[in-house]
Amino acid sequence: MISDKRVHQIFEKIGQSVWSSSFLGKGEASTVLKVCTDKGTYALKTALYPERKEKILKEAKFRTFFLENGVSCVPRPVYTDTEIFPNGAVIYEYAEGSKLEVINKSNLKQFARIISEIHRIDYEIIDDGFSQIQKLWQFLDKTTTKIRTKYSHLMNSSIESAFEMALIEFIQKISEKGNVNTIGMNAQLHGDLSDNFVIDEQDKIWLLDWENSEYGDVAEELCWFLYVNKIQPDDRLKFYQEYQK
Repeated sequence: MISDKRVHQIFEKIGQSVWSSSFLGKGEASTVLKVCTDKGTYALKTALYPERKEKILKEAKFRTFFLENGVSCVPRPVYTDTEIFPNGAVIYEYAEGSKLEVINKSNLKQFARIISEIHRIDYEIIDDGFSQIQKLWQFLDKTTTKIRTKYSHLMNSSIESAFEMALIEFIQKISEKGNVNTIGMNAQLHGDLSDNFVIDEQDKIWLLDWENSEYGDVAEELCWFLYVNKIQPDDRLKFYQEYQK
């Protein structure tokens, strides 16, 4: 629970008086409040644990990076703090909007343009697509081992079976290297396009929660977005066509 006193203190740092604050959401290791002041409405994101401090502060840097490169769908960082909130806290402009229950064709085109814009800022073409498969296998193998050893309470038979099947599939791909002929592309990603977005009254989509932004495989981000948002095959084709323009 974030104390009202600290909320008032951090906004005093930017010369604003808090009128009200309300709970917006809680993630794996962070909490977000909606804060209304005498000058506007903001989102206050705070880390719950000291180990999360670096990630919270890096998110503000990632958002600034994308904004400076012309991506306009990013709520802007206003103030970063490690004094009042030792675990780290950032005040962001508030994106007023609602969650999308269903992504329609019009919204899907806008998503395609936004994601394409993000991926084109800082990218590299990987001629050897096989190396991408190897990296994914190494990441999955490392993650599986870490969960088994450090977070065994999170592992059950279903999860372990899913990991094992994925590892076997990657091993098969690696053993069939001669059949792998693809070009990969790495870029700075958003990192979690599951449901971290809202749409405002002008139908503009805002991407939230850039905490997991990283440099990685664009195919992974695209496939995850289409899968988790249940985009149908015909619409996926239209999405890719818009993405590639």
